[in-house]
Amino acid sequence: MKRVLLLVLSLLLIHQILPPTAAANDNIKFKGDFRYRIEAIDLEDQDARYRHRIRLRFGLNADINEQLSLVFQMSSGSDDPVSNNQSLDEAFSTKNLSLNLAYVTWKPSAVQGLALMAGKMVNPFMSVGKSELLWDPDLTLEGMAANLGHSLEEISLFFNGGLFWVEERSSGDDSYFIGAQGGFKFDLTDTPGYIILGGGYVDYVNAEGFGPFYDADDPAGNTVDLAGDYAEDFNTVDIFAEAGTKLRDIPVAFFADFGTNVAADEDNIGWLIGVSAGKIKDPGSWNLRYQYKYMESDVVVGRFTDSDFIGGGTDGKGHEFNVGYQVMQSTTLALTLFLNKQGLDEEVNYTRFQGDIKFKF
Repeated sequence: MKRVLLLVLSLLLIHQILPPTAAANDNIKFKGDFRYRIEAIDLEDQDARYRHRIRLRFGLNADINEQLSLVFQMSSGSDDPVSNNQSLDEAFSTKNLSLNLAYVTWKPSAVQGLALMAGKMVNPFMSVGKSELLWDPDLTLEGMAANLGHSLEEISLFFNGGLFWVEERSSGDDSYFIGAQGGFKFDLTDTPGYIILGGGYVDYVNAEGFGPFYDADDPAGNTVDLAGDYAEDFNTVDIFAEAGTKLRDIPVAFFADFGTNVAADEDNIGWLIGVSAGKIKDPGSWNLRYQYKYMESDVVVGRFTDSDFIGGGTDGKGHEFNVGYQVMQSTTLALTLFLNKQGLDEEVNYTRFQGDIKFKF
């Protein structure tokens, strides 16, 4: 940890003291964000839980040349793949920083709209309405990916795909997944608005019969056998849509996402619908968002889906409400409320409230 901090501080110092021509300041951009969160969690028949949490992310984007770029980012929190949050506890103990992003992007000049990435990267798959049906927004994937876009007047086509390593085993088969996604965005001409339609497929290799990813003792809602290993494979087909327009100059969007795990015979469906209004961009701007989500046990790998809904994982349903307001430049207040049911059979009440203040720099 000390070596990591020393490296980061050294990079910042070099960036500040060297002249622009030597430091190539135009090719290196530092950025980050900080969030303070107050959270309350109420699970039926249990004592309510209250906690204060922080999230810090900072790093750099560096242009290597006209075609290559590098992204590097550190973040707070533990090694949990779906959370950068750090709870304020443990008697003022020091907190950890971890490598969150480290990847290179190649945009070959010979192929317009193509981007090839390798390393630990931001999720290359698009999500309508910031949907978290398949992936938690904090998840950063590890492997190789490609994004390809092409515009034809009012229609923009897109394709995203990749190969990602989940578990490398020294004495056993490795677990990984292959994902592909494609679709189009159609810009309306008679009225301001757009339509997005698309679909994707995620195929895990060596999941069934192996222990749950990351935490072998916690299947995160997925079905396990008597040995505690995954009872099902995960080959999820995903279909999504979004339609947006403006009402009195206010952007409004409706979105839906449906997934089914074709490798499982039952408990293999998940879906969500939602609506959003407004957009955070300047002081005084705001946004509202609502979605309803339904997740059966084995529609996706529970470890990698939304970590806030039903407390994380699959096998639940419920509502999510969110409101945000930018109080000053680069400073936003946000409130989020989850009214969920844990377990589609048991339907245990789960309520979660989050109050955030976010800063970007």
